[in-house]
Parts: sequence; C-alpha cells; structure tokens
Amino acid sequence: MSNDENLSFESTRNRGTHKVAGKRDGMTLKRIGSRGQIMTRFLIVLTLVLGLISTFASAQEPAPPQQELKSVYPKKAPYSPWVDRNFPQRVYWGDTHLHTSSSMDAGAYGCRLGPREAYRFANGQEVTASSSQRARLARPLDFLVITDHSDGFGFFPKVLNGDPAIMADPQGRKWHEMIQNGEGPAAALDIISNFFQGTIPKGIVPLPGTAAFQEAWEENIKAADEANDPGRFTAFSGFEWTPTTGATISTETLFFAMTRAKSARLNRTPCSSLTAATIPETCGSG
Repeated sequence: MSNDENLSFESTRNRGTHKVAGKRDGMTLKRIGSRGQIMTRFLIVLTLVLGLISTFASAQEPAPPQQELKSVYPKKAPYSPWVDRNFPQRVYWGDTHLHTSSSMDAGAYGCRLGPREAYRFANGQEVTASSSQRARLARPLDFLVITDHSDGFGFFPKVLNGDPAIMADPQGRKWHEMIQNGEGPAAALDIISNFFQGTIPKGIVPLPGTAAFQEAWEENIKAADEANDPGRFTAFSGFEWTPTTGATISTETLFFAMTRAKSARLNRTPCSSLTAATIPETCGSG
C-alpha cells in the first residue's frame, strides 16, 4: 500500500463515518457521503428556482380595478352593521294558489286530496298522494292558501261519490261513470267545456246561497282553522273566481285574513261567475 493510499484510508477513518476494515469499505462510504451532499445541494437549488418562478408569475397578474377593491374593502365599516341593508330580513315561503279535490278540474284530473290533506302536506306532515304513494315536503311551507274554484264549489266530490242529485241528471251520471271507468281526464275536459259554453246543468252545480255550496265552504273554513298554527304556519281560506267573456278567460284569487273571527269568515262566502257575469264589488263579503 502506498503512502497516498494510507492517507486516504486514515482520513476516512478519522472522520468517524464508520469503523472501516479496509480501503474498499472506506472508499464506498466516502462515495455515499458525496452523493448525499450533491442531493442536498440539488434540492436547495430547485427550491430557489421554484420560488423565483412563483414570484415572477404573481408579479404578472393584473391588479383588481379600484372600484372593485372599494366594494370589497370599504374604507371604514359603518357604526351599525344594519345600515343600508334594504333587503327583506324575514322571508316567508308559501303557496297562494292551490286546488284540491273540491275543484271540478283538479278532481276530475285525478286529485283525491281535500283541504285537510293539503294543509297537512304544506305543514310538513306526511300524506298519501292521489297516486297512493307516500309524500312529504323536504321543508314545510310557512303558509298556504287553498283557492278552489268558486264555480261549482264542492261539485266534484258529489260527482265522484255518486250523490243522488248528480245521478238523477243524465249529464251528471255520465261524468260519474266516466270517472269510475278511468276516463277522468276526458270527463274533466267535458266538464270544463260545458262550463265555458254555459251548458253545464245548473241544477246539479252548487251555487252561492245553496246548502251544498255553504256546506263545502264551511268544510274549507274548518280545515283552515284546524291547520292554522300562529307563529309557525298560517292556513288561509280563499277561492278562485274564473269568469269567462267570450273566448277570454281571466281569473281572480281572493283570500281572507286569519285574524277575522271564524263566524265572520263563514259569512264571507265566495261569489260565482255562474250567478254574475262580472266580479261584483261585494264578492267575498258578508
């Protein structure tokens, strides 16, 4: 072994890298140490390069417009956080126009749920739909207005159930049989067509002032009173006025405040286009 080789051997051993048995092991350990140093330097350089690239890229992004910055970062916050908040703070969600089986069109087309079921459904309770399926809202409504047609108010339930007065009339018996035979949509179209043509038998249609009409309206009021839950859910009583003038169809929806006494609302019965060509000023008043 030469002097140079001995110096190399001794140098490796004196650094304390390992207790070396020979030149080869010492040289191997020396090479490992060199690779680790190279990797460390490489990572340092890579980090510096990436940092410079990121800084350069950020410097190239355009600054947001001053007007946008002012809207996001106002110079001074208002003393009261409610200043300039002009949007509604308490929003209530509901439905102001809903038909039930009491309406001749909805009923004939397949609706079998009455006012009580409608209020329960709106209130977040589970009901069995007309299709026999279980149904429930993901979020209950805050209010509901049931606005069945005032023309023939409560007429369809009598047709469906085969009321004696309905069955005594040929037209009424025909509609009942069509519905029982699964021809509800066709019966609905026929009923609506006769209504707009003025050929629907008035003797079988409940009109304001008759016992059948008043009975149907009282059921509507009772259902609303049962469902009304102040502070949580509001059940409105209402109706839809649907007069026709030639080929023109216009509708008016009226509903009564629940703050009125029940007796007063019972006296405020709906009006019907079957008894008046135009909507009276006193429509819905008692």
